[in-house]
Amino acid sequence: MIPPPLWPSAVGEPWSYVYLLRSTKTGRLYLGWTTDLRRRLCEHNDGMSRATRGRGPYEVVYIEAYRHREEAVAREQSLKKHPNVFKQLKTRLYRTLTTASSRAKEVVG
Repeated sequence: MIPPPLWPSAVGEPWSYVYLLRSTKTGRLYLGWTTDLRRRLCEHNDGMSRATRGRGPYEVVYIEAYRHREEAVAREQSLKKHPNVFKQLKTRLYRTLTTASSRAKEVVG
């Protein structure tokens, strides 16, 4: 994985991101992908996403960047399809979340 710019590239296809959000209200996690991370976070926080509506505000807790959209979509689908792999990722991240609650986290959507 190449370190990402958080804006579209000037030449060619924009970067794609797999992201993990945490609700500051409920502590629940949401996994998704996008080509515009700032716009997508605003959509989640403004209630424009059906899967996360009413559970925000959200904060980004993890990002993976990919040069091609297909790679990001495949990674997101892989994490959602293989719960043990996703659980390992969440376990590693859990230690870094300073305001994490003591109850188990869930993926929405």
